[in-house]
Amino acid sequence: STTFALSPLGLGALPALLSARGIWRAKVFQYEPGLLSALAQGGVREAVVGIPNVELRNLAFSPSHAEKLVGSMEGHRELISLVVVGNEPLASWWAGEFEPLLPLALEHVRLALQRRGWHARATVSLQADVLIDTWPPSDARVDPLHASLIASVLPALMADGAPLLMNLYPFLAWRAAEGQLGLGFATMEGGGCERTKDGSCYANLFDAMLDALTHALGKEGLSRLPVIVGEVGWPTGGNEPGADAHAACIFTNSLVSHAAFASTPLGLKIPPLFAFELLDETEKSAGVATLGASERHYGLLTEAGEAKFKIDWTPASALSVRAALQECPARVLCGASSECVQVVGRGSRDAQARDAKAADAGLLAKATGLALRQACFEQHSSFCLPAPNATEMDLASALGWLCAPAGVLPSVGAERGLRESHPETGSSSAGGSGGGGG
Repeated sequence: STTFALSPLGLGALPALLSARGIWRAKVFQYEPGLLSALAQGGVREAVVGIPNVELRNLAFSPSHAEKLVGSMEGHRELISLVVVGNEPLASWWAGEFEPLLPLALEHVRLALQRRGWHARATVSLQADVLIDTWPPSDARVDPLHASLIASVLPALMADGAPLLMNLYPFLAWRAAEGQLGLGFATMEGGGCERTKDGSCYANLFDAMLDALTHALGKEGLSRLPVIVGEVGWPTGGNEPGADAHAACIFTNSLVSHAAFASTPLGLKIPPLFAFELLDETEKSAGVATLGASERHYGLLTEAGEAKFKIDWTPASALSVRAALQECPARVLCGASSECVQVVGRGSRDAQARDAKAADAGLLAKATGLALRQACFEQHSSFCLPAPNATEMDLASALGWLCAPAGVLPSVGAERGLRESHPETGSSSAGGSGGGGG
C-alpha cells in the first residue's frame, strides 16, 4: 500500500508498473477495492490479502464480523487466493495480545470463506523469531513460548490445504549478528561455505533460515505443511550498515535466480516468495524518528515509481545472474553527507565461538529492544517506559531510544544521545511485488 507514503503514487500508474515487470501475483496488507482493481488491470492474476491485527479481537468473538469482512471482498473473490489473518500476531512487540485471539479468528474467517464457496484459504503470517536455536539449521525448533499455539493453529492450516506464510529477512539476521557473519553471506554473493556439524555447506543465509524453518516444522509433525515466504527484502538506505542500493540489488537478483534454479542444502526447492516491497514509504517511522530510516527504503521502486536498480525477473540460467549483478549500482562510500554506515568486518572464528549463553542473551535483549520500538511505531504511542522488572541488559539494549509522536521529539542533538539505530521491518509486501503498509 501507500499508507506511509509522503507522495503516494496514484493507482492509475500502478498497472503499467506491474505489467512492465510481468508481475502476476501480489500481496497486500489489507483489502482495498481500488488497489485490487489496479492490480488486476496490471496483469495480477492472484492476490494475497491481509487482515490487520486490529481486527483479530472482533473476528475471534464475532463470527458475524468475519462474515461481514469476507463479504466486503466479494467483488474480487476470483482474484484472492489467500486471506491472511493478522500480520505477525505472535511478534514479541505485541506482548501476547493476539495469541489467544488467533485460533478463533482464523477459524471464523475460514468458515466464512467456506460458507460463501470461495476457493481462497485462510492462513497466518509469522515472523522468523518464532524459532530458536536456528544454527545449525538442524537444531532449529519452535520457541516454547509459542509451542502450544503453533500446535493448534498450524495443523489446522495443513488440514485445510492452506500454506503458512513465514517472513524471512536475511538483512535483519545479519544485522543482529553484529559482524559475526559476512555481508556476502547475507546478500548471497559470498561464494563461500558455512559448514554445519553434520557437514552441510550453506553458501547463504537465506537457505539457512529456510532449512531451519523446515527442520522446526518437522519436529512439530508438520513436514508436509506448505510454506510461502510472505516477506523478504533488503533496504536501500537508512543510515545502517549494509543498507544501500548495491547490497539490495545483489541480494534481490541473486534471490530471484536462486529461487528459479537452486535448492537448499536440505534438498528443498525455494518456495514461492513475496518481495518486500514494491514502493518506498518514506513517511514510515516518521512519527517515531528513532526507529531509524531503513524502514522507509525497502521498496524496489521509489515512491514515484522509479526503479532503483535493474532486476532480471526471468533469468535464462543460473549463470545469467552475473550480467544483472554487473549492472548493480556501485557501493556508496559512506561520508558525512551520505545516508549509510560503513560495514564492520566479520569477526574471527574465536570471536564467533565466545560464550554462547552471553551472546544469546545479548541478541535476546536486542530483539526485545527492536520489538518495543516496533510497538511504538505500530501503535503510534506517546512514550515508552521501562517495565519494573527490566534487567540492566534490557535497559542497555532497549532504552537507547525514545518513542514520541511527531512534533514532540527533543532536539536532534539530544535525541541522538538517547537512541541506537536498530529499526524493525514493517509488514507491507510485494509479491514479486504488490504492497501493504504497517
